[in-house]
Amino acid sequence: MANKRYYWLKLKDDFFRNKQIKKLRKTAGGDTYVIIYLKMQLESLKTGGCLYYDGVEDDFCSELALDLDEDVENVKMTVLFLMNHDLLEQREEDSYFMTEVPNVTGSESYSAERMRRLRSRASQCDALESHCDKDVRSCDEEKEIEKRDKIKDKRDKIEENSPAKAEQYSIIISYLNEKVGTNYKSNAKSTQKHINARLSEGYTVDDFKTVIDFKCSEWLNDKKMKQYLRPETLFGTKFESYLNNSPKKHEEHKPNILDELF
Repeated sequence: MANKRYYWLKLKDDFFRNKQIKKLRKTAGGDTYVIIYLKMQLESLKTGGCLYYDGVEDDFCSELALDLDEDVENVKMTVLFLMNHDLLEQREEDSYFMTEVPNVTGSESYSAERMRRLRSRASQCDALESHCDKDVRSCDEEKEIEKRDKIKDKRDKIEENSPAKAEQYSIIISYLNEKVGTNYKSNAKSTQKHINARLSEGYTVDDFKTVIDFKCSEWLNDKKMKQYLRPETLFGTKFESYLNNSPKKHEEHKPNILDELF
């Protein structure tokens, strides 16, 4: 698995003094809208401020409400306010951009976070030199773990670019192109990122084919939904849901009556 990253939202100390936020709070239900705004920012951290409509619900706001576990009408009011005040932009029919997110996002790799803790602990050891034998041992353990993590990260990087992985990318994307009539490239970094994320979770090439078959049966003949037969939608965070809702998976999990009888 590639080196994990941590993301966080950096709330500015004048956030609640911002005139736009003040105006939002003064509207009926304003405090709820502010919370929804913050949740939208958190939802978009890993995508650089982008929110996508995957077509699971009838419209973007309904799907966003589902993702955020919020009331649809409250989400609609929040989205309307944000768009009217240039805090949310619609980039394409199915993608939106939170304009402030790039300015308030923090991130670091898992190894960097571990090194930061290691240095902090080492500093404590230096300050308590005569009383920190236990902490010194812990520091040594952290260093050893850090070394193993770096070796693992290097191996993962090599594996991601291995001929075996390249073959998996090719099989999956060729299958998608054949089913949909598209021309996606198996060497596109964004496509490989989505495929790698699912492979690292233990899914197989056959699982990808099952999802492609399932969503093609639902969306291929629907002019509105056909556009979502693409790698970032099919192989994104809803992959598990698509897979488990497919008829093929239901058939696999269906109990055998003969087995129950005998």
